[in-house]
Amino acid sequence: DSPAAGLLQGVQMVMGEMVSVLGRYGTTPIKAEGEAFDPTVHEALQQVPSSEHPPMTVMMEYERGYLLHDRVIRPSKVIVSVAPPQASDAAE
Repeated sequence: DSPAAGLLQGVQMVMGEMVSVLGRYGTTPIKAEGEAFDPTVHEALQQVPSSEHPPMTVMMEYERGYLLHDRVIRPSKVIVSVAPPQASDAAE
């Protein structure tokens, strides 16, 4: 094992314990990726045309958000899909 691998394992253990403690006090992560965009819990950083995802769907979570007893303490920062431009729009 390299020193970096040991450090990574230690950081992951501390983070896991911290998430566990926060969960005991009512803090939960906001589910984002693959969900419909909800401006009450998501902050859109970018809109990306996509034919693979329905419009206004969270394609990627940039930063995880959290709820404390159903109250947003930090919104999820996300990238949202939009409909791709139509061929006639591209010709103009």
